[in-house]
Amino acid sequence: NEQLTMMDKLVLEFDSTNLVKSVKENSQRIDLMEIADRKNNLIIKGITHERRLERPNHLEALLRKFFKDDIGLAGVKFEEAERLKPTEKADVVNNGAPIKVRFPSVREKLKVLQASRNATRSLRERGISIIEDYTDKVLRHRQSLARFARRRARRSKKKWALKYDELYYNGQIFVFDENSNRVVAKSRA
Repeated sequence: NEQLTMMDKLVLEFDSTNLVKSVKENSQRIDLMEIADRKNNLIIKGITHERRLERPNHLEALLRKFFKDDIGLAGVKFEEAERLKPTEKADVVNNGAPIKVRFPSVREKLKVLQASRNATRSLRERGISIIEDYTDKVLRHRQSLARFARRRARRSKKKWALKYDELYYNGQIFVFDENSNRVVAKSRA
């Protein structure tokens, strides 16, 4: 009887460790799939509704006009656009809920992003911003990396850059480690 209870405990322990390992592997796969799904997307905040009932073709026409008139890009190709639910109070007040735009390629997305950076002053005056569509996990990592870089750069006056969820600073690459919950230097292996 004692041997059976010992065996039951061992089986349960073995199953729970396998289960935890399996869940971690699956969540990593889901993260990678979500990252791949979002790599061609941009989020545009601050464009107000022109109509009370905004249909997809109205939204597409609004975006084409925005790309042409406001950031100076005619003939921008995009696959789909959808107005997201307002996430911030300011979005509800000005009826400018964010718009998620999917482009056919990363090159097309980067062309729009670069043009928006060149027109930043005029866009900022109107309260419009264009950002990349990152997962929540990547956003958290980027926030931690940016805080880390600002603290270090204040002292050393060195430049830094974020590329996706990696920080390039002082000839080194840093990443956010989920296990230790801190920024660490990326191993070269």
